Amino acid sequence: MIEPKTLKKGDKVSLIAPSGFVSPEKLAKAIQNIKKLGFRPVYSNTVLNKYGYLAGNDAERLEDLHQAFLQTDVKGIICIRGGYGAMRLLSEIDFELISRNPKFFMGFSDITALLQAITKKTGLITFHGSLASSDFNEYSEKSFLQFSTGKLAKIDISGKIDADGEKSEKQPFVINPGKSSGELWGGNLSLLVSLIGTPFDVDWSGKLIFIEEIAEPPYKIDRMLTQLILAGKLQQAAGIIFGIFTDCDVDSTDTLPENTFTLKQVIKDRMQNISAPAVYGFSFGHTENRAIFPVGAKAEFWAEEFKISIFRTNNY
Repeated sequence: MIEPKTLKKGDKVSLIAPSGFVSPEKLAKAIQNIKKLGFRPVYSNTVLNKYGYLAGNDAERLEDLHQAFLQTDVKGIICIRGGYGAMRLLSEIDFELISRNPKFFMGFSDITALLQAITKKTGLITFHGSLASSDFNEYSEKSFLQFSTGKLAKIDISGKIDADGEKSEKQPFVINPGKSSGELWGGNLSLLVSLIGTPFDVDWSGKLIFIEEIAEPPYKIDRMLTQLILAGKLQQAAGIIFGIFTDCDVDSTDTLPENTFTLKQVIKDRMQNISAPAVYGFSFGHTENRAIFPVGAKAEFWAEEFKISIFRTNNY
């Protein structure tokens, strides 16, 4: 694995939009966030471009991605938002360019496609964490700074930070007890499923897989988990960490409760023949408290304790 160097306060951080278009308000929020975190935000003059639901055409977004890695005075790259569009870039990315210019690269949601592809094709450890325009509360800020600027050899993450007994999707539960270890890989469920059958899919054998989602009803979660089972993916994993599936439970305004399964029922049903240690409700992804997961890093996972220990070696 290629380890990106840690950032220092005052470093330039490039803000890019490889997926959905960015409003001026969202860009302003991203700039404010990065300044508050102690870095100097920079961005291209095309970052506010709009092409349908995309932040400019594919060539423009690809150029921004490449330039962010090429610029020697830029030390880190954070995606402004998700949405859709990252997958459209994968076949044209110059992975050799990225290998020669490794940097701290972070995002989540639709950016899952870039995280998986870059780490697989280059070995560069990327970071599933916040977007530049996300809300940074104390927990999310601390997690970001631990990985972007910290030097600890091991970082322990507790996953029950977002537990909320009043919200069904924020009620954590153990699916399978046990301890396991392996490399961390994963991200947004829809993107992980969409990458199956492409050159950017990842072999899940012996991996710790983390999965999150937003705004998908239980039957769609069922379908996507079933696809992962039919593709043999979930069966191969050493451990499975489900995050908070925001707005994915029964919505009585759309589907009557008596005509569907709950999110918990779907996950437990689809996982009933999977023996690896597994939990639901770890605090990452589309939620207030976002733990950062370095894609490709070695880690240990304790299901009953809702705990992950992530190990560093040199720079990151």
